[in-house]
Amino acid sequence: MKPTFFKNNFLQKLFIIGFILFISSLFIYYSPIILKNNNIFSLFHYRGVRALISVVFLLIAFYYRSDKKSAAVLLFFLFYSISNIASIWYEENILAISSMFFNFIAYTVLIIALIKKISFKNLNKLFAFLFFIMVLIIGFFIYQFILSFKIMTISKIHYFFILLSGISAVVLSFFTLLYNHQYSTSTTAVFTLFVILIFFSEIFRGIAYYNIAYGIIGVFVARGLLILGLITGTNYCYIKKREDEKLHL
Repeated sequence: MKPTFFKNNFLQKLFIIGFILFISSLFIYYSPIILKNNNIFSLFHYRGVRALISVVFLLIAFYYRSDKKSAAVLLFFLFYSISNIASIWYEENILAISSMFFNFIAYTVLIIALIKKISFKNLNKLFAFLFFIMVLIIGFFIYQFILSFKIMTISKIHYFFILLSGISAVVLSFFTLLYNHQYSTSTTAVFTLFVILIFFSEIFRGIAYYNIAYGIIGVFVARGLLILGLITGTNYCYIKKREDEKLHL
C-alpha cells in the first residue's frame, strides 16, 4: 500500500519536497558548521545534497510510476543520480570523467527512446528548416560555452565527455521538441518542460562551477532549475499516458 501522503495532489506534494530540499541547499551553503579554512561553503556537502535530491526523486518516480514498462525516464533518473553522486568528488579526474560519462548515458537513454517515437516524414519543410537552424545556433553557443572553460578542465578525456554531454543535450532537446510537436498532448508538454529545465540547470551549473558569470545567483538558479526539472520528470512518470506516446527502450 502506497503512503497516503502522496495519495492526492501528487504534484503539490512534490513541490513541498522540492521546497524542503532547496531550503536544505541554502542551509548547507550558508551553515557556519561546515565552514572550513574561511571558505564560504563546503563543495562536498553542497554536492552531496544535489546527489540526495536526485536519488529522492528517483525513488519517488520509481515507486509511483504509472507504467512499469516505460523505463526510459527512470533510467535517465538512475544514470543522472549516479552522475551526481560521482560529481561530489569532481576534482578527482576519474570521478569527474565518470560523472560526465553517466551524464552522457542519461541523455542517450532518452534520445534512443525518442528516436523510436518521432517521425520526419510528416514534418512541414519550413518547420523542419527552422528546427534545424535553431539546433545549429544552440549547438554553436553550447560549443562556445564549453570551449570557454576548456583550460579549466582536469584532463582531455574529461573535456571530451563534457563536450559529448553538451552535444547529446542539444540533440535531446531537438528530438524532444519534435516529439512534442508530433503528439501535442499535455503529457508530451510535461516531458518537454522536464527536458528544458534539466538542460538549463546544467548550463547554469557549469556557469556557477567555473565562475563564468552571475556569481552566487548562478549557483542557486542551477539548483532551483534542477529541482523543478526533477519534479516535472517525476510527475511525468506518475501521470497516465496514451499507448502511442509512451517512451519505451
